Amino acid sequence: MKCVVFAAMLTCLASNSAAARDGCTLSLSPGHVAFGSSTRGALLAQTAPGETDSSFGSRTVQLRIQCPEPQPMRWQFIAPAADSQRYRWGAGTLQLKIVAARLDGAAVQWAADNGEPLATDLLRPGDRMVPWRAGAIASGAQLEIELEVEARVSDGASRVIDLTRFEGGGRFQLD
Repeated sequence: MKCVVFAAMLTCLASNSAAARDGCTLSLSPGHVAFGSSTRGALLAQTAPGETDSSFGSRTVQLRIQCPEPQPMRWQFIAPAADSQRYRWGAGTLQLKIVAARLDGAAVQWAADNGEPLATDLLRPGDRMVPWRAGAIASGAQLEIELEVEARVSDGASRVIDLTRFEGGGRFQLD
């Protein structure tokens, strides 16, 4: 019986690829996300019944934006879209979920930059996010966002004959 191993890694989610403005800095910890290796059998075993894509699991990252003066912070994740909910990476997809956010140490809610509330905590391709408090865009000097990144691969893409590395990338940008 032959064992096939997959390596999945998201790269370029690093502070050196983040774009900033007005003296603000962006940093991401960890600087890249690795999903490790898996066999096709292990991926299929952890796939819920009825799902067509297998999950490599999820990882947590911390995005931090610091500015010299309080200001509204509009930010987004820029990467190729796989569909309206997920980003493309290699032969699979990534989904980013906002878990928690703090502006100058206080918890804040999120809205699209046009002020419309979000239906979910998912960060979707094309979304530009803003911290939201008391019905308005909140200003601050330090924004900390905890994100959960989940990598998935289709059944067809998991059928490889040799070690295969799935990679993708994207960048956070402050607008």
